[in-house]
Amino acid sequence: MHKFGDTLYVKSTDEPNFVVRQFKRITLVRRPIMGQDGIRYRFGWAFNAELETLAEQTTRTLQQIKARNEIAQADMDAEGLAMPALAFKKPATN
Repeated sequence: MHKFGDTLYVKSTDEPNFVVRQFKRITLVRRPIMGQDGIRYRFGWAFNAELETLAEQTTRTLQQIKARNEIAQADMDAEGLAMPALAFKKPATN
């Protein structure tokens, strides 16, 4: 349950929204609109399933990056282009 003043982000656009009031499945939010005269704010409704906290957004973004890296690595392995591991030697200490 989110409270007045929380900042939630739209999953599809990463747009920040200020929580005004949360109901069962929807939330009344104030969202910024960028125009020629600067930033204006508009009130609107958003489904709770479309919104996420900054921590949830960060977790989702990291999971997407990890999945993309795994796909890229699998493509490189399939083509025989895997990067060879470099052997690093410890510097000699006297």
